[in-house]
Amino acid sequence: MWKIAPRREDFHCERIFCGTELVAIVGNSDETEDRQKEHARLIAAAPDLLEACKTALYGGGTIAEAAEKCRAAIAKAEGRE
Repeated sequence: MWKIAPRREDFHCERIFCGTELVAIVGNSDETEDRQKEHARLIAAAPDLLEACKTALYGGGTIAEAAEKCRAAIAKAEGRE
């Protein structure tokens, strides 16, 4: 599962990890810290969003299960998990 690491004072970017492996760094000096966090949340939620879409389109569970995966993935992307 992809997670956003807590922001360090000496590292002015969002870091996204899968377990202990760094998979992405999100940072742009032209964007606000809040906007960087929004981008990082969306990137961290991408695997969950893809899985939810596949379940909804191709099956692999009930409609209720697909809907729950979609809700959880959207909540993660919006920072509500």
